[in-house]
Amino acid sequence: MAARSIASLSISFGLVSIPVKVFSATESKAAIGFNLLHKGCGSRLRQQYISSASVKALWLTVPIW
Repeated sequence: MAARSIASLSISFGLVSIPVKVFSATESKAAIGFNLLHKGCGSRLRQQYISSASVKALWLTVPIW
């Protein structure tokens, strides 16, 4: 069965108008994740926090909400 759009609208930027169709999600619990990749070798990049006093990478143990 083909997916049906919920709404059909357009986004306009000055004289340019872009038609957009909105579809419902196929899974309600599906999470999308994105990773930063190194341009040269394609490996994943990690986010690190650097202390300005000691110039060392810190690992967070407390989750930030």
